[in-house]
Amino acid sequence: ASAYAVPQTGTTTPSSNLPAQASALQTSTLPAQGGLPTPPVFAQDSNNQFLQSYLQSLSPTSAETELQGQQGALESQLRNLNQGQGVMNANLEDQPIALPFITGQQAAVEKRYALQRGDVTNQQLTIQRKLALEQAKRQSAIDVSKTSLDYATGQQGRTDTLTQQQYQNQTEAQKYQNMLAQQQYENQLAQQKNTPTTASQNVPQTTVPQSDLGTTTTVAGLNSGKTFISGSLQYTAQAFQEDQATLLNPNITDAQGNPNRGPDGYVNPAVYLKLYNSWIAGGGLKSDFLQIYPIKDYINPANTWPEIIALGGGTKPKAATTSTRSI
Repeated sequence: ASAYAVPQTGTTTPSSNLPAQASALQTSTLPAQGGLPTPPVFAQDSNNQFLQSYLQSLSPTSAETELQGQQGALESQLRNLNQGQGVMNANLEDQPIALPFITGQQAAVEKRYALQRGDVTNQQLTIQRKLALEQAKRQSAIDVSKTSLDYATGQQGRTDTLTQQQYQNQTEAQKYQNMLAQQQYENQLAQQKNTPTTASQNVPQTTVPQSDLGTTTTVAGLNSGKTFISGSLQYTAQAFQEDQATLLNPNITDAQGNPNRGPDGYVNPAVYLKLYNSWIAGGGLKSDFLQIYPIKDYINPANTWPEIIALGGGTKPKAATTSTRSI
């Protein structure tokens, strides 16, 4: 335990020191309150480049547009060929010649236009294959852009959540430090009220009894700023405040990462036992330690450690039962 020793028996105080002590005790400075961390600012357009890339990939490329234009031109050319053949056939039928001659001319026209249509059709097939390839490439780009956008959005969400959690942890830690500083300030004020002072420079040397030093054997007296006497151990109010703050601080962890105060609200049993062993090693009594730090208030009642059970806390595990059978 962090015991701050004060005289357990009467002590002699020189008269020349009393005014200085009185002046020091009458002066208290308000604790400096640490400022809270600045709230984080989240980037609103951090994923804009991925969104723009995705939207751009949805539009046809210049190569697709060019091929679609060529495809439209070939379709117009094919329609013109069909119309031209129809006009040619009509003109041949109007000739004042024998029908066999007309039929032969029409067959020649049909053959010529068929060759031209075949050439246009082959060009259409080639363009269709090129267009399909370009569209497949763009679809692949769309898939890549969509995946990148989804990942970036999720990553930004995870980063924002972590940043917010860190901000909350820092805020709670600073509030906790401010609270401790305020408690220490109030304890100093309480100690000043309980300490006798004098402004006289001519007070003779006197023996100050133990009771006038502000000692106690109760938790209430310890909370009021007095020094707790347990056996040969003298436990000051300042030590009590520091030890209590250490026990209940969830931001302090051991080598394994276990906090002093767990999420269940109870104290790490290893930390509790360390404080108890220091108390006993300093000459304190077990009953006084349990009075100041009631085990039922600090240790989870479901704990099964033998050391905790020996102090009257925890739950004793049930003994394994074995059945015997007579032969």
